[in-house]
Amino acid sequence: MLRSQAPVLQPAPARPRTPAQALSGGSRPEANLAKNREKLAELLEKEARMAERASELEDQIASAWNDDWRERAEGWLEELEEKLRSLREFIERVEGWIEEDEEKLSR
Repeated sequence: MLRSQAPVLQPAPARPRTPAQALSGGSRPEANLAKNREKLAELLEKEARMAERASELEDQIASAWNDDWRERAEGWLEELEEKLRSLREFIERVEGWIEEDEEKLSR
């Protein structure tokens, strides 16, 4: 009786590359850096839109004819300002991640 041979193991297929990896050449720090730069650009755009909306609300509050509407708009503005603070904190974290990635790549 013949002894069966052990199966030949094939390497796992390569995982598909993300757009960030394709742009950066594929190393993990380079991919992280590209991803974080993309994320930062998106966050800065969002911050600009939110700041513009806050400015619009401030103008509307200043020219409000109705106290009830002014109070509601002031509440919306407070909520928006809190979201802006949170967003700015996250932007600072992403900027820190970018600095870390750049430091890793410079070694």
